[in-house]
Amino acid sequence: MRIAVLIGVAMIPAFLAGWWVGKQRMEPVLSDKEQYVQVGSSPQSPIPAVSRPQSQMKEAIKLSGRQASDHSEFQLYWQTYQTAAGLSVRTLQDELTVLATNTDEHYRQGISRIYFSRLVSLDGALAFQLALRLYGERMEDFEVLQNVLHEWVLIAPEAAVASLAQLDDKPIKHWLISSVIHDPAAASLLDKESLLPMLPSSMRQGMLVRLKQDLPPEQSFEHFLSGNYSTNEREAGLMNALLQWGRQDPQAALDKIITSLSANRQRNYLNLVLRQWAETDANSALNQALVLEKGDGDLIATVLQAVAERDGLAAMTQFQQHRNRMQPHAVQGILATWATHDLDSTLSYVEQNSAWIDKTQLTPMLSNFAQQRPIDAALWVSNANLPQAVIRNVAGQLVYAHPDDAEALLEYSLDGNLRNSLIDSLANEKLAMGFAEASAWVQSKLPPQQWTEKRRELLSNLAHQNPAEAADYVFEQVPVDEHLVASVAMNWASRDTQSARQWVQSLPTGPAKNMAISGYMRNLNPSQINDAYFLLEQISDDAVRQRLQNHLTQQLNQGQ
Repeated sequence: MRIAVLIGVAMIPAFLAGWWVGKQRMEPVLSDKEQYVQVGSSPQSPIPAVSRPQSQMKEAIKLSGRQASDHSEFQLYWQTYQTAAGLSVRTLQDELTVLATNTDEHYRQGISRIYFSRLVSLDGALAFQLALRLYGERMEDFEVLQNVLHEWVLIAPEAAVASLAQLDDKPIKHWLISSVIHDPAAASLLDKESLLPMLPSSMRQGMLVRLKQDLPPEQSFEHFLSGNYSTNEREAGLMNALLQWGRQDPQAALDKIITSLSANRQRNYLNLVLRQWAETDANSALNQALVLEKGDGDLIATVLQAVAERDGLAAMTQFQQHRNRMQPHAVQGILATWATHDLDSTLSYVEQNSAWIDKTQLTPMLSNFAQQRPIDAALWVSNANLPQAVIRNVAGQLVYAHPDDAEALLEYSLDGNLRNSLIDSLANEKLAMGFAEASAWVQSKLPPQQWTEKRRELLSNLAHQNPAEAADYVFEQVPVDEHLVASVAMNWASRDTQSARQWVQSLPTGPAKNMAISGYMRNLNPSQINDAYFLLEQISDDAVRQRLQNHLTQQLNQGQ
């Protein structure tokens, strides 16, 4: 106990200096889910309620009721340190309970930490449970709870970890374990890897990598290569080691990959090191990629994409020299990367070299263009004589990123393919408002001779998005599109089998109903097939009925 007291008291001056300079936050990594979970305390043993002795009231008011000013902060903390050294466990509990409700953070957080330091030196378990009760539900003051745990770990690491393991409140538990793993002061007192099983897998992988960051990268690589880890943990650990190694000695890192991993596991790691190397020494990285490349050229393309971040023209010059060793699509990534950093120069290059650049490879670059400058992108595409697939992609990107600008573009004099693609993409967006409104909008944008076909396309899209609504309109087509009827039934059955079956049964006998039954039955699972046999009797075409009966029998046999 004497040693514990000395440790606790010795830590207080260090805390004072740290508080005077500024609080340092420890930010453990939480999963997406835990970041939004409201944490609540779950103490393992209740803290007994205590009454403040009358002899302590005057000092309590003096310390807990006064507000701090800038010129008195250090004197306040120093006075508190001197006072705390003579307080009993019971009095410390009283003071901390009052301080937890103070509106001034100098008291609620700063003064409380000094009192908690003293309480930890006297009874670490009691201090931790009290901190859980007072601060476990208040994220803005959660550092106080962390600080109590860290001080307890320095005094009694095994007891602190045992108490952590018993916590029922998982968000608090995971946060605190994570903070201990991040604490360098605990390195010599705890086997931090023994804490990892208490974390969820979503946090464990990142923590495992962090624990090995202090090892030399070659040792870290060997550790994850031969250790007993899951595939994801091993991959994350190897990549982290190679990133560090690549900064220090990329050639050694590449050699290690070649000699340690099978050929089918090497490429992702080689790409990782080569790209990083290219950021500092592009020529050496490219020369090494040319030596190592034995496949489709992605190692070379990776280096050239890194070069394009700083000098797109140099990257494209190298691409032309070595493009016989790369796939045609390699130019996509280089141009897209260049456009991200210097769009105008990229566009000028493409215009000047259109004779040899495959225009089908321009989609990523033009998507970037459409996001940055939608009006300019549309006008450029309209005059570029691009393949229809590229135009449709750009139109979709324009509507997705800038729907108002995309609709305004319809008033411009555009290439017919681009205009139609914009109308198609906008119409699909407007389906969210209902088919009647979307179809009325499309009709207002098209000449009469195009309307019938465009309405059918719009209804076909609705059959996939909202088959129940499409069912209200599908028989308005003259003549009825039987394949569209089948599509409605199939998509509806995949979402709401009972409603789809009722709709199919309600249809008048004939070819359209035959197709609806066929669509309905197409994707039924074995447990639903027995309930569908009675629909066979409603099919008016013997050949269709026989074909569907064979299909159902086959599905049943496969499900057994």
